[in-house]
Amino acid sequence: MPMCVVLLYFLLPPFMIDDIDLEEVRELTKKDVPVVRTLTKMSTTVIGFYPKLSNGNIYIIISLLAVIFFIIPVVFVMISIILTLRLQTLKLILSPPTYSMHRMLHK
Repeated sequence: MPMCVVLLYFLLPPFMIDDIDLEEVRELTKKDVPVVRTLTKMSTTVIGFYPKLSNGNIYIIISLLAVIFFIIPVVFVMISIILTLRLQTLKLILSPPTYSMHRMLHK
């Protein structure tokens, strides 16, 4: 499973990234956002994100990251609850010194 995640990490972004003309983005952004004109005068390497030229993949990436950042804390809370319940079961089965060791490792 972790190997699949690593492969997706390296193989998926090239397909997800938009292939757009940077000069076109710069010119359209200059027309719509006046501040960009002054920024491009100060630094010629300024490039922005122009949503109308995007094929929507950036929204998929942001949505995927939002879901992942929501799921990870929920999974950790669920694991903690399961371990706490398991500790209560172990308290009945194990000797007191062994149980105290398990409880200390859980913290």
